Amino acid sequence: IVSFGTEILIGTRWWDYSDKILNINGNEITELGNYFSKKYCGQAKVAQLNGNIYVSVRWSNGNKIKVYKYNSKNNFSEIENSMFSGNYDIKSIDNKIYFALGKNTEKNASMYVFDGDNWKENVANTKYSFPEIFKINNEIYVILKAEDDSGKAQIYKFNKENNIFEDDIIDVDTAVQNIKITSTR
Repeated sequence: IVSFGTEILIGTRWWDYSDKILNINGNEITELGNYFSKKYCGQAKVAQLNGNIYVSVRWSNGNKIKVYKYNSKNNFSEIENSMFSGNYDIKSIDNKIYFALGKNTEKNASMYVFDGDNWKENVANTKYSFPEIFKINNEIYVILKAEDDSGKAQIYKFNKENNIFEDDIIDVDTAVQNIKITSTR
């Protein structure tokens, strides 16, 4: 879900195996189009970059993260990328889209940064998953959670100027499976 003033955009998964984007403006709901139609996918997400709408979905065929730019009604352009993960999060921050990916079978958790033209990747030194990106005081953080029932998590600061994860890691030893991070800044 992404909001733009009085409008809200929602990426949704439908019973007919289609991923659609909806625009809600007051009491009016408009379907902007269908951007992906295959079985076995999920985690539909929406972001904005420089006035453009981007949508993403995780396709379970290899856990490929598919990204599309919305052009006009039912017209989407696929944005090529090399992202694979069973779980991910995205946020639009400071004219870039940040994609945090949980670990997969080939590599640790990572952050991909998209500026509208180019991708940059950074791999974290963690085997945790289920990322959630948040911004506090103009800084970007990612919380990554253990895949077991230990309740462990790690919070990483992401240096957006250098596109790297900082070495300072905060270990969180609490039941974080249901934690939700919010910020008013």
